[in-house]
Amino acid sequence: MASEYGIITRAQNGKMIEFNSGLRMVRQLLDGPVNYDTRNGNAWTPLPGISAGSDIFIIPVDKYYYEIPNVSYLTGYARENDGLKIWSDSFRQGEPGTFRCKIFETLPPSDPPDYGILMTDSVQFATLGKSQTSYITHMEEINFTGYWRIPEGVQGRANSVIYVSWTNANEELTIRPDGIDAIRGWRIINNGHDATSDGISATMRICVVASVPDLQMPDYGIAIWNNWGELVFTTGYTPLSYSSYQVMNGTGSIDTGLARPMVPVLDYGFLGEGTANWTELFYLGIGIQGGRVYGRKGEKFGAGKNLIGRTMTLNHRMIILDSDRYF
Repeated sequence: MASEYGIITRAQNGKMIEFNSGLRMVRQLLDGPVNYDTRNGNAWTPLPGISAGSDIFIIPVDKYYYEIPNVSYLTGYARENDGLKIWSDSFRQGEPGTFRCKIFETLPPSDPPDYGILMTDSVQFATLGKSQTSYITHMEEINFTGYWRIPEGVQGRANSVIYVSWTNANEELTIRPDGIDAIRGWRIINNGHDATSDGISATMRICVVASVPDLQMPDYGIAIWNNWGELVFTTGYTPLSYSSYQVMNGTGSIDTGLARPMVPVLDYGFLGEGTANWTELFYLGIGIQGGRVYGRKGEKFGAGKNLIGRTMTLNHRMIILDSDRYF
């Protein structure tokens, strides 16, 4: 049901998407190297163009930890002034370095822009066009059988983030990245001692989220140019808007309050499970059950003695989408 005011546009899959003053937009600030320092335990990276008052969240692209000797470049992060501060493990032989990640910001309400569209009611407002936003460049609903890759030709494929939501899984399911443009599912077997990608079936909604540096004028809909003549907003793609913004640990869970939450696929670290005499090591990914999102063990990558303390999890700020908005 549409509200009494706002703008309605049609998404790629035919769904009508509403924009009004409650709209909360997201844009990508960086896809590249960020600094860490395992000698001092923290490092700072400038983020040119970051918006005043915005919150940031990151998705690691490169692996940010070593399983052995159990060292993480990323134990926490926060916005500090106009940049990103990262905390890491520290030790005497540590040194500075970089790893690749994607950094997004949630765009705050802003003053009426010099150009664009302002939508307001008595308590809140939003603007379209003041800042470049991130878009959903591909969406589909599939029967997921353990592996999916972004199709060739999808805009922004090389710098995208895959969001997923699923129901009707035949067994408890964990989703993890498989390279930079694919996902793989895992289910636990052998009474919790192993994992496989075989025998998986689930109804999955998938959205590919990306920045679109070369926006094109749509065949129909809304297009906004800035003062320099650059096309900065179009309904030719589906602009990304989020429902909530929560923090989850790699082995924890959060209640999203949504019937069909959609979450980003990322590497949550790894978990050592067992005893000092024998420990099994599993990589962590995303699990969903109803409206609750879990950090859940997936692929098994090792086992041995004296490994019980080898666990690395990420406290991650997660932007959560309402998949019913797009499907």
